[in-house]
Amino acid sequence: MSNRRTEIRRYARALAEQSHRQQLLPALRAGLEQWTRTLASPTPLAVALANPGIPLPERGELVERIGRELGVHEVVQRVVDFLLEHNRLSSLPDLARALEAEADRLEDRVRVQLRSAHPLSKEQELRLLAAFRRQLGREVVLEKEVDPSLVGGIVATAGDLSFDGSIRSRLRHLGEHLKQQALGEPHSAEEGV
Repeated sequence: MSNRRTEIRRYARALAEQSHRQQLLPALRAGLEQWTRTLASPTPLAVALANPGIPLPERGELVERIGRELGVHEVVQRVVDFLLEHNRLSSLPDLARALEAEADRLEDRVRVQLRSAHPLSKEQELRLLAAFRRQLGREVVLEKEVDPSLVGGIVATAGDLSFDGSIRSRLRHLGEHLKQQALGEPHSAEEGV
């Protein structure tokens, strides 16, 4: 499995670098995303493409037909054709994610996964975006998710960096602090309580 992941990352890196040089990276990213959504849907065409009982030439014709309907760039079609011919079409979602990561690297961009207890206002998003840009020194893409279990506040993750400003986390720390005090254990100032 890890060899397959390594192979996908290597292919994504080469593909991203080549398409970046040719200024085709946005079209490639968009096209692979369209194909990923198409293959994830339970349409008869998507099911047929995944069926090894249908001969490869017929599945190739389906790929061409779907590509025309999607209106994707020819470089996207060549990638999908290659995956189909090498029985790797099921790797398309992994390839699209790996390509996205490579595109972020090439374009000096970082993705911040931002979970909040409630939907954020546009003003809050813009303030957070500006703060992350200042702190990280790069272009930032916010990937937002509403998580009511946080009770309030936000949790942000960018790669290995994490910030937990949720009320759930604060309550957990407060509970630990109260427990330590009840047991007569000293606590450190770093615990934030």
